[in-house]
Amino acid sequence: MSKVEDGPAGVQSVLRNRPFLRLWLAQALSQTAQNSIFYALMVFIEKETGSSFHMSLLILTAILPSVTFGMAAGVFVDRWSKRTVLVTTNILRGVAVLAFLLFEQTLGLIYLVNLIFSVIGQFFAPAELSAIPCIVPRRQLITANGLFNLTFTGSQLAGFVIVAPLLIKWLGPDTPFLVIAFVFGLAAILVSFLPSMDPPKRNGLANATRTIFSGTLSEFHDGWRLLRGDPKISLSMVHLTLTGTLVFLMGMLAPGFSMRIMGVGAEDAVYIFAPAGIGVVIGIIVLPRLATRWPKDRLVTIGLLVTAVTLFSLGAGGRIKEYLILHAGSEAAGLAEAITVVMAVAFVLGLGYALVNIPAQTIVQEKVPEDMRGRIFATQLVFGSVASILPLVFLGGLADRIGVGLVILILGGVVLGVGVFSIQQARKVARRAVEEEAVR
Repeated sequence: MSKVEDGPAGVQSVLRNRPFLRLWLAQALSQTAQNSIFYALMVFIEKETGSSFHMSLLILTAILPSVTFGMAAGVFVDRWSKRTVLVTTNILRGVAVLAFLLFEQTLGLIYLVNLIFSVIGQFFAPAELSAIPCIVPRRQLITANGLFNLTFTGSQLAGFVIVAPLLIKWLGPDTPFLVIAFVFGLAAILVSFLPSMDPPKRNGLANATRTIFSGTLSEFHDGWRLLRGDPKISLSMVHLTLTGTLVFLMGMLAPGFSMRIMGVGAEDAVYIFAPAGIGVVIGIIVLPRLATRWPKDRLVTIGLLVTAVTLFSLGAGGRIKEYLILHAGSEAAGLAEAITVVMAVAFVLGLGYALVNIPAQTIVQEKVPEDMRGRIFATQLVFGSVASILPLVFLGGLADRIGVGLVILILGGVVLGVGVFSIQQARKVARRAVEEEAVR
């Protein structure tokens, strides 16, 4: 495993690290391809069935593998060459995409193939996240994680809004599957040039299969014990789970917010909330400097408070729009001002997300031993999936009953509560450190 020498922790210095550049480009290609394929399947299911029930089945086949296979995937990643895992999962996902062409007329087989496709993805994500600190110097981790978070958000926009819709519109319903399979192949080629990132010899490859089938619970127990024993790691896992769930929930609520609160088309939600992506970019740029002045856990707390304030502001968006229309002289002028305000709030929301997610992910990578990173990140992905299922199922109906704005206000209260709890935990950790130092 090779890392470039420590240097300035800016974006340019990180991108000069060729192994990281290959991993980052592979991430951009594979995640855009994954989001594109999911959009194409949603279009197919809607045209074939016109049923929300069948759409929910499609979503569940994408989420449930994280709950059922995520732990085993994390153990496997810790026991195998990360390069091998990354190459193999990209190739297998490309093959699974081609399988959609064979079964597109059979809903049951579509769900089965999507389930298999999602199972394969459970091995890719923890391998990718645990590979970053293997090829990036510690000083540049926060910038590298920022780039990965930016790509995660950008790939959702690219897959759902640009790539898949254009491919389906221009090339027909089948061609996107061929193009996406080719993209997975390119990602496999990129990661094949990475260092092998083999596990330590004491956890060698000969034990990988036995560990998966007979020792998963024991290995997970080791990871769980690490989480419980280190409050910084466990709290960071809570923060990562929270931000991941918020991304899903805001994506679900954004169309209703645009239509019911702002009075514009649901399809305009992507433009109203686009400044959030700019906020993430600004966060990535300023975080390396901020991290030299403040501890990462303090940056996370600031990000939580900023996120809570922006959610409260969005929840009050209807009242703000009414006030601006009343004082603007015309409904059109007031609406334009209200949309401008919401876009500004969305920018700050993206900045708050970056302040929480990137330092929290960096804390986990710095504090978790290399041979346990896979299962720790797999645990976080499982928690994120479990935490997302119930809100995704119930909050949509709740928004229909009590309003989108009130649901967003509730989310703001939850984030504020986590922020207050984080402040209390930080004080406890600081007091404990002082007491232990006094004993010594």
